Amino acid sequence: MKYIKIRHIKTKYMIYIDDEALGPLYQSDISNLELTDESEISDEKADKVIDCVYRRASNYIMNLLEKSEIAVNDVRFKLKYRGYNDEITERVISMLYEYNYLNDERYAEVYTRKYCTQKSRNMILRELKQKGIDSPDALRIIDELLEQEEVDEAEIVRKLIEKKYGNPDLSDEKTRMKVISYLARRGFRLKDEYLYD
Repeated sequence: MKYIKIRHIKTKYMIYIDDEALGPLYQSDISNLELTDESEISDEKADKVIDCVYRRASNYIMNLLEKSEIAVNDVRFKLKYRGYNDEITERVISMLYEYNYLNDERYAEVYTRKYCTQKSRNMILRELKQKGIDSPDALRIIDELLEQEEVDEAEIVRKLIEKKYGNPDLSDEKTRMKVISYLARRGFRLKDEYLYD
């Protein structure tokens, strides 16, 4: 036998089994499962509750994936933020990879295409690693894509400077430091050859 607790939080109910938080369910789920707060439930019913929480977490992420690609660490963050525990989260992630809803290489390609004219290769790599995308195939895809797109880093730097500062006087030390700082945040270094055609 297991012990269940149900805590009302806004429009949802946080479910605990044996004092371990699983994640949120809706009132309709509580009714369908015939759950009552602070009561004992069988192991079989506990499994049904866990499966229901898992389905809610899966549906939430699947709805997000219908709109755009997301990275594995984004899935972890979004599920944790909504209150799902690590076990449910990792189960959802396993399912997403199994059915190719999450694909590191595909995400790396989408992300690189989106940002290759705004950020340096190193910045894109760093941000992808923060998102949990660190496979050799993803890194290969980034390099291939940048080569295919014939990304000209010098041209990108010139456009970024022009968009942000117009035609700045880089002989002025204060202005030059602002520009260098701005570019560094995007993973670029200011080189003299970037400033002249």
